[in-house]
Amino acid sequence: MIAGGRADAGGLNPLTLLTGAVVVVALTLLVDAWQFSAAVLAAVLVPALVLSGRHRRILAAAAAILLPTLLSIALINVFFYPEGREVLLAAGPVRITAEGTWFAVAMAFRLCVFVLAFLIFSFTVRAEHLTAALVARRWNPKAVYVLSAALRLAPDIASRAGDISAAQQARGLVIRGGAVSRGRALLMLLVPLVVGLLSDVDERARALEARGLGLPGPRTSLTEAPDSPAQRRFRRSALLLLLLFAVLWIGWRWLR
Repeated sequence: MIAGGRADAGGLNPLTLLTGAVVVVALTLLVDAWQFSAAVLAAVLVPALVLSGRHRRILAAAAAILLPTLLSIALINVFFYPEGREVLLAAGPVRITAEGTWFAVAMAFRLCVFVLAFLIFSFTVRAEHLTAALVARRWNPKAVYVLSAALRLAPDIASRAGDISAAQQARGLVIRGGAVSRGRALLMLLVPLVVGLLSDVDERARALEARGLGLPGPRTSLTEAPDSPAQRRFRRSALLLLLLFAVLWIGWRWLR
Protein backbone atom coordinates (compact mmCIF):
# COMPACT_ATOMS: atom_id res chain seq x y z
CA MET A 1 0.00 0.00 0.00
CA ILE A 2 1.05 3.62 -0.49
CA ALA A 3 0.78 5.72 2.62
CA GLY A 4 0.04 9.40 2.67
CA GLY A 5 2.63 11.99 1.87
CA ARG A 6 2.86 15.69 1.12
CA ALA A 7 2.56 16.79 -2.49
CA ASP A 8 5.40 18.41 -4.38
CA ALA A 9 5.23 21.93 -5.78
CA GLY A 10 1.68 22.81 -4.83
CA GLY A 11 0.20 19.34 -5.36
CA LEU A 12 1.66 18.71 -8.82
CA ASN A 13 2.64 15.19 -9.67
CA PRO A 14 6.42 14.83 -10.23
CA LEU A 15 5.78 13.44 -13.71
CA THR A 16 3.83 16.60 -14.56
CA LEU A 17 6.84 18.72 -13.64
CA LEU A 18 9.15 16.35 -15.49
CA THR A 19 6.96 16.62 -18.58
CA GLY A 20 7.15 20.41 -18.41
CA ALA A 21 10.94 20.34 -18.13
CA VAL A 22 11.26 17.88 -21.04
CA VAL A 23 8.98 19.99 -23.25
CA VAL A 24 10.95 23.18 -22.48
CA VAL A 25 14.31 21.55 -23.25
CA ALA A 26 13.03 19.78 -26.37
CA LEU A 27 11.49 22.95 -27.81
CA THR A 28 14.70 24.85 -27.17
CA LEU A 29 16.67 22.18 -29.03
CA LEU A 30 14.22 22.06 -31.93
CA VAL A 31 13.90 25.80 -32.54
CA ASP A 32 17.63 26.38 -32.01
CA ALA A 33 17.45 30.19 -31.91
CA TRP A 34 18.86 32.42 -29.21
CA GLN A 35 15.75 34.63 -29.32
CA PHE A 36 13.54 31.65 -28.49
CA SER A 37 15.91 30.51 -25.72
CA ALA A 38 15.89 34.01 -24.23
CA ALA A 39 12.07 34.08 -24.38
CA VAL A 40 11.88 30.69 -22.61
CA LEU A 41 14.21 31.95 -19.90
CA ALA A 42 12.23 35.15 -19.35
CA ALA A 43 8.69 33.80 -19.71
CA VAL A 44 8.97 30.29 -18.25
CA LEU A 45 12.09 29.57 -16.24
CA VAL A 46 12.49 32.85 -14.34
CA PRO A 47 8.87 32.75 -13.05
CA ALA A 48 9.31 29.05 -12.20
CA LEU A 49 12.52 29.91 -10.36
CA VAL A 50 10.76 32.57 -8.28
CA LEU A 51 7.77 30.33 -7.53
CA SER A 52 10.00 27.43 -6.50
CA GLY A 53 10.92 29.17 -3.23
CA ARG A 54 14.49 27.87 -3.58
CA HIS A 55 15.84 30.49 -5.97
CA ARG A 56 18.98 31.25 -3.93
CA ARG A 57 20.15 27.64 -3.82
CA ILE A 58 19.23 27.06 -7.45
CA LEU A 59 21.05 30.20 -8.59
CA ALA A 60 24.12 29.25 -6.55
CA ALA A 61 24.21 25.78 -8.13
CA ALA A 62 23.56 27.26 -11.59
CA ALA A 63 26.39 29.76 -11.17
CA ALA A 64 28.82 27.00 -10.18
CA ILE A 65 27.91 25.06 -13.33
CA LEU A 66 27.40 27.89 -15.81
CA LEU A 67 30.16 30.40 -15.08
CA PRO A 68 33.16 28.24 -16.06
CA THR A 69 31.24 26.67 -18.95
CA LEU A 70 30.08 30.01 -20.36
CA LEU A 71 33.59 31.40 -20.01
CA SER A 72 35.03 28.54 -22.06
CA ILE A 73 32.26 28.93 -24.68
CA ALA A 74 33.03 32.63 -24.99
CA LEU A 75 36.79 32.16 -25.25
CA ILE A 76 36.61 29.40 -27.86
CA ASN A 77 33.86 30.76 -30.09
CA VAL A 78 34.29 34.53 -29.84
CA PHE A 79 38.05 34.52 -30.40
CA PHE A 80 38.73 31.32 -32.35
CA TYR A 81 35.57 30.53 -34.33
CA PRO A 82 36.88 28.73 -37.45
CA GLU A 83 33.98 29.58 -39.78
CA GLY A 84 33.86 33.29 -39.02
CA ARG A 85 33.92 35.60 -42.04
CA GLU A 86 32.80 39.00 -40.73
CA VAL A 87 35.74 40.20 -38.62
CA LEU A 88 34.83 42.71 -35.94
CA LEU A 89 38.27 42.98 -34.36
CA ALA A 90 41.62 41.36 -35.11
CA ALA A 91 44.84 41.25 -33.10
CA GLY A 92 47.44 38.82 -34.42
CA PRO A 93 46.03 35.27 -34.55
CA VAL A 94 43.01 36.28 -32.51
CA ARG A 95 39.93 37.35 -34.48
CA ILE A 96 36.58 38.35 -33.07
CA THR A 97 33.97 37.52 -35.68
CA ALA A 98 30.27 38.27 -35.82
CA GLU A 99 29.46 34.62 -36.54
CA GLY A 100 31.47 33.38 -33.58
CA THR A 101 29.93 35.96 -31.27
CA TRP A 102 26.37 35.07 -32.23
CA PHE A 103 27.14 31.36 -32.02
CA ALA A 104 28.48 31.87 -28.48
CA VAL A 105 25.37 33.87 -27.54
CA ALA A 106 23.08 31.13 -28.87
CA MET A 107 25.05 28.42 -27.06
CA ALA A 108 25.01 30.42 -23.82
CA PHE A 109 21.23 30.96 -23.84
CA ARG A 110 20.56 27.33 -24.76
CA LEU A 111 22.85 26.05 -22.01
CA CYS A 112 21.17 28.35 -19.47
CA VAL A 113 17.79 26.85 -20.42
CA PHE A 114 19.07 23.29 -20.02
CA VAL A 115 20.79 23.88 -16.68
CA LEU A 116 18.01 25.94 -15.11
CA ALA A 117 15.28 23.53 -16.25
CA PHE A 118 17.15 20.60 -14.70
CA LEU A 119 18.02 22.43 -11.48
CA ILE A 120 14.53 23.83 -10.94
CA PHE A 121 13.10 20.35 -11.39
CA SER A 122 15.69 18.62 -9.19
CA PHE A 123 15.47 21.20 -6.38
CA THR A 124 11.66 21.39 -6.49
CA VAL A 125 10.65 17.75 -6.75
CA ARG A 126 11.37 15.48 -3.83
CA ALA A 127 13.13 12.39 -5.14
CA GLU A 128 11.00 10.01 -3.06
CA HIS A 129 7.83 11.40 -4.65
CA LEU A 130 9.20 10.86 -8.13
CA THR A 131 10.30 7.37 -7.14
CA ALA A 132 6.79 6.59 -5.86
CA ALA A 133 5.24 7.87 -9.08
CA LEU A 134 7.53 5.72 -11.23
CA VAL A 135 7.17 2.63 -9.03
CA ALA A 136 3.38 2.96 -9.30
CA ARG A 137 3.83 2.72 -13.09
CA ARG A 138 5.99 -0.41 -12.72
CA TRP A 139 9.22 1.08 -13.99
CA ASN A 140 12.39 -0.96 -13.58
CA PRO A 141 13.53 -0.41 -9.95
CA LYS A 142 17.17 -0.01 -10.95
CA ALA A 143 16.31 2.65 -13.55
CA VAL A 144 14.14 4.42 -10.98
CA TYR A 145 16.99 4.45 -8.48
CA VAL A 146 19.47 5.81 -11.04
CA LEU A 147 17.10 8.64 -11.95
CA SER A 148 16.34 9.38 -8.31
CA ALA A 149 20.04 9.45 -7.40
CA ALA A 150 20.79 11.80 -10.31
CA LEU A 151 18.09 14.20 -9.15
CA ARG A 152 19.35 14.13 -5.57
CA LEU A 153 22.97 14.73 -6.57
CA ALA A 154 22.98 18.53 -6.97
CA PRO A 155 20.85 19.27 -3.85
CA ASP A 156 22.85 16.76 -1.78
CA ILE A 157 26.18 18.26 -2.82
CA ALA A 158 24.96 21.80 -2.09
CA SER A 159 23.57 20.80 1.31
CA ARG A 160 26.64 18.79 2.30
CA ALA A 161 29.03 21.53 1.18
CA GLY A 162 27.08 24.06 3.25
CA ASP A 163 27.22 21.81 6.33
CA ILE A 164 30.96 21.20 5.95
CA SER A 165 31.67 24.91 5.46
CA ALA A 166 29.60 25.84 8.53
CA ALA A 167 31.33 23.17 10.63
CA GLN A 168 34.79 24.36 9.55
CA GLN A 169 33.96 27.98 10.30
CA ALA A 170 32.62 26.95 13.71
CA ARG A 171 36.03 25.36 14.40
CA GLY A 172 37.76 28.65 13.65
CA LEU A 173 38.55 28.41 9.94
CA VAL A 174 38.95 31.96 8.64
CA ILE A 175 39.01 32.60 4.89
CA ARG A 176 41.21 35.54 4.03
CA GLY A 177 41.19 37.51 0.80
CA GLY A 178 44.31 36.00 -0.76
CA ALA A 179 44.10 33.49 -3.60
CA VAL A 180 46.37 31.00 -1.77
CA SER A 181 44.25 31.12 1.37
CA ARG A 182 41.03 30.70 -0.58
CA GLY A 183 42.52 27.80 -2.53
CA ARG A 184 43.53 26.09 0.70
CA ALA A 185 40.03 26.63 2.12
CA LEU A 186 38.51 25.17 -1.05
CA LEU A 187 40.73 22.11 -0.78
CA MET A 188 39.71 21.66 2.86
CA LEU A 189 36.09 21.73 1.70
CA LEU A 190 36.51 19.39 -1.28
CA VAL A 191 38.33 16.60 0.55
CA PRO A 192 35.61 15.81 3.13
CA LEU A 193 32.92 16.48 0.50
CA VAL A 194 34.30 13.89 -1.94
CA VAL A 195 35.07 11.37 0.83
CA GLY A 196 31.55 11.76 2.20
CA LEU A 197 29.96 11.26 -1.21
CA LEU A 198 32.01 8.11 -1.84
CA SER A 199 31.06 6.78 1.59
CA ASP A 200 27.40 7.42 0.79
CA VAL A 201 27.70 5.37 -2.40
CA ASP A 202 28.95 2.36 -0.46
CA GLU A 203 26.29 2.70 2.24
CA ARG A 204 23.47 3.04 -0.31
CA ALA A 205 24.73 0.03 -2.27
CA ARG A 206 24.61 -2.10 0.90
CA ALA A 207 21.15 -0.81 1.81
CA LEU A 208 19.77 -1.47 -1.67
CA GLU A 209 21.19 -4.98 -1.68
CA ALA A 210 19.65 -5.67 1.73
CA ARG A 211 16.26 -4.44 0.50
CA GLY A 212 16.31 -6.65 -2.58
CA LEU A 213 16.58 -4.02 -5.31
CA GLY A 214 17.36 -6.61 -7.98
CA LEU A 215 14.63 -9.05 -7.00
CA PRO A 216 11.63 -9.42 -9.37
CA GLY A 217 8.06 -8.70 -8.42
CA PRO A 218 5.79 -5.71 -7.73
CA ARG A 219 6.97 -2.85 -5.53
CA THR A 220 5.22 -0.79 -2.89
CA SER A 221 5.97 2.69 -1.60
CA LEU A 222 5.34 4.51 1.67
CA THR A 223 5.23 7.86 -0.14
CA GLU A 224 2.23 9.10 -2.05
CA ALA A 225 2.64 10.89 -5.36
CA PRO A 226 -0.68 12.71 -5.88
CA ASP A 227 -2.15 12.79 -9.35
CA SER A 228 -5.35 13.90 -11.02
CA PRO A 229 -7.17 13.36 -14.34
CA ALA A 230 -6.35 16.95 -15.35
CA GLN A 231 -2.63 16.37 -14.85
CA ARG A 232 -2.73 13.12 -16.77
CA ARG A 233 -4.48 14.86 -19.65
CA PHE A 234 -1.90 17.65 -19.53
CA ARG A 235 1.00 15.20 -19.73
CA ARG A 236 -0.47 13.29 -22.64
CA SER A 237 -1.45 16.47 -24.49
CA ALA A 238 1.92 18.13 -23.95
CA LEU A 239 3.87 15.15 -25.25
CA LEU A 240 1.56 14.69 -28.25
CA LEU A 241 1.77 18.39 -29.13
CA LEU A 242 5.54 18.26 -28.75
CA LEU A 243 5.74 15.30 -31.13
CA LEU A 244 3.45 17.06 -33.63
CA PHE A 245 5.47 20.27 -33.42
CA ALA A 246 8.73 18.34 -33.92
CA VAL A 247 7.41 16.64 -37.07
CA LEU A 248 6.07 19.90 -38.53
CA TRP A 249 9.16 21.92 -37.60
CA ILE A 250 11.66 19.40 -38.98
CA GLY A 251 9.56 18.98 -42.13
CA TRP A 252 9.32 22.74 -42.65
CA ARG A 253 13.07 23.22 -42.24
CA TRP A 254 13.78 20.31 -44.58
CA LEU A 255 11.48 21.67 -47.29
CA ARG A 256 12.62 25.29 -46.90
